[in-house]
Amino acid sequence: MTWIEDRAAAWKKAEELRPTGDLNQALMELGATVCTPKNPTCLVCPVARVCEARALGIQDKVPAKRAQREVPIVNAAVLVLRRRGQFLLCRRPAKGLWGGLWEFPTGDDAAHAARRVGLRVRARRVGLVEHTLTHRHMRFAVYRAQAAGRIRLDGYEDYRWVDPDELLAAAISTATRRVWESAT
Repeated sequence: MTWIEDRAAAWKKAEELRPTGDLNQALMELGATVCTPKNPTCLVCPVARVCEARALGIQDKVPAKRAQREVPIVNAAVLVLRRRGQFLLCRRPAKGLWGGLWEFPTGDDAAHAARRVGLRVRARRVGLVEHTLTHRHMRFAVYRAQAAGRIRLDGYEDYRWVDPDELLAAAISTATRRVWESAT
């Protein structure tokens, strides 16, 4: 096995050989224009004679592609609740995903989302929002409903009713913004 086939060894060797200044810039340019991962043009490469990858016939396989990690899919329901022209936002706990941001009540399904704010509602599905993070793919079924009753939070730190023009100015995630766009 040559050092170029072992990724950790290759990085270690690269650190040892790391050039500085103009040489570094020239090698970066070479990598960007000649020694490209998909179609290296070895015939015009000024270092082709000393290239170990070319000598081994693996120039189109270096660097080796990393196996893509499977991203889990998370399904949830988001309830866009309206009361007297305002919409309910709930503050997420400070720690965790989207910590401290405001969102519409969210749960495993629409009934669960409603229970998290202490309400019983008749919700109507109005859309689906998909949002990908680095470590998971979220699918939000979006529901709308009229709210009546007293709010009792389960899993949220606070709540507030906001006018539609205030909603996008609140500290919300991109996913919540997309849910809002889907619901209106």
